[in-house]
Amino acid sequence: MITQPSMSRLLDAIKAELTDKIIPGLTDPTLIVNVQMMTAVLGALSVRVEHELAWMRDECDRIEAAAARTLADGTDAPAVAEALAAYRAERTESLLVSAAQADYERAGELLSRLAEAAYAGGNPDRIATVEGLFAARLAVEQQAIGTFVAVGR
Repeated sequence: MITQPSMSRLLDAIKAELTDKIIPGLTDPTLIVNVQMMTAVLGALSVRVEHELAWMRDECDRIEAAAARTLADGTDAPAVAEALAAYRAERTESLLVSAAQADYERAGELLSRLAEAAYAGGNPDRIATVEGLFAARLAVEQQAIGTFVAVGR
């Protein structure tokens, strides 16, 4: 019985059933590898569904703050100002993943415009900020995708 039926716990329970009960009963090596691939995907999905909303919201907040700092320091960046205004006007506090994804997409546009402004202006601090935002995005993407598992090896 699963007492905390979150999606990540359900995925973990399915993975455990496959690993502990199904794989030991299989004799066909191809089927064993197939089920091991399934369990690897389930593990990655478990991590993603547990953290995806937080990851998106956190990144959106960091991008918004960087844009606000850029404009507050007097940087002439009308494209950043326009994207920040659009992001803030349409941002939602909804807990629906689709709404968070829409916010994330708008924040991505804002990040793109921040990058353009930083590199066009040649400001090393702004460039470092943008590169930090991209590095953080890449780190989260690597977490979301999961670790490579050499199944069947």
